[in-house]
Amino acid sequence: MRKPVIGITAPWSVETWRSDPEDGGYYYVGQPYVEAVVRAGGIPVLLCPEYTQDSLTSYVEEYLEVIDGLLFSGGGDVKRDSDENLPTLRGQQPVRYDFEAALLKAAYEREIPILGICRGFQMMVEVFGGTLAEETITGHSQKVAPEMPWHAVTLVPGTRLHDIVGSDTWDVNSYHIQKVGEMPKGFVISARAKEDVVEGIESPERECVAGYQFHPEYLARRDKQAEIIFERFMKCVKERSK
Repeated sequence: MRKPVIGITAPWSVETWRSDPEDGGYYYVGQPYVEAVVRAGGIPVLLCPEYTQDSLTSYVEEYLEVIDGLLFSGGGDVKRDSDENLPTLRGQQPVRYDFEAALLKAAYEREIPILGICRGFQMMVEVFGGTLAEETITGHSQKVAPEMPWHAVTLVPGTRLHDIVGSDTWDVNSYHIQKVGEMPKGFVISARAKEDVVEGIESPERECVAGYQFHPEYLARRDKQAEIIFERFMKCVKERSK
């Protein structure tokens, strides 16, 4: 039996780092995402937003024909002139946003397993009907290596994440200045940090749909519980593929 193919969404450097659009920039993804998928037994494939407005729907459908699971990655700094001029997710990366929004909706309808991390988590919140708060937060951009924890989160009993970690609290890493405002319909909170900052969500109806504001792909290098997140995701993918 072949290994599951996991599509990982890729940022575009023209949008994230303002590289020269004349040479096309490049699509990329952090190596730890790929590493985590491979270690869990999957085959990673980068999903690049190389579409036109006319081809977007068919482009998404063709991707979904060849992948078994989806990992929506992070990537890209929030560019702003001031806290009062914070761009929206789409404003930050419009080409990527439209592609990932279409991909999320179509994958959810097909019951394809979905894992969202960092910006991918925020995309899930917004695309599925929630919001991001307008104000920024502090204390969530760590100053140590990404595989090291930065703050604790409280895990919600009865959630799959609580079952994975096996504890009421967990130390995670952190790289964000935005937080959830309104929760998306049909999802529950699985983890939260101090001051009610949502760090994890999951669908109680869909075992294979979850998102995390922190970065389990980095934590998995030293933390077995983070590694289990990907192992459980891959198990879910395999069961659906049967």
